[in-house]
Amino acid sequence: GALATAKVLLNAGADAHLKIKNDASPIRMAASEGHAQILQLLIDKGAKLSTMTEGQPPLHAAAEEGQLEVVKMLLGMNADLSQLDENGRTALMYAAEEGQLSVVQLLVEKGAKVNQQDKEGRTALTYAAEERQTEVVRFLLDKGADLALRDNNGHSALDHAAEENASEAVKLL
Repeated sequence: GALATAKVLLNAGADAHLKIKNDASPIRMAASEGHAQILQLLIDKGAKLSTMTEGQPPLHAAAEEGQLEVVKMLLGMNADLSQLDENGRTALMYAAEEGQLSVVQLLVEKGAKVNQQDKEGRTALTYAAEERQTEVVRFLLDKGADLALRDNNGHSALDHAAEENASEAVKLL
């Protein structure tokens, strides 16, 4: 299937760094879609873990889509847990926003900073709270997420949750 096709293309000289429509790249697509073997093949052919496509490195894309095994694989290859995307967001922020609890747990276990703020001053807790990801909110609070942190507009995670009528998150906060 796809792995065999990727091998044929790469062995015939296809560029592992190629960017395709919408600034996507094979490494980002493999990471976000959970194609671990293709991802490994691309890396073996020179694709970089830090490659930014669609504004994100592969770790962020895998975390956002809940691709736990790919996230484990990338971390095992020393993907930079603290790497920021073009908006200053971490992989943890993407996983939290999408409610990917198992990925959030892994990233925190591996050392992701729960109180890291992006360019807008938002944290993983802010993203989880406004998207009604109550299990993630609960976990981040248990891991020391700071309720007092405010974004660049002076809003806290509680403010964002209330604005989005995320009543369960508001109760937790």
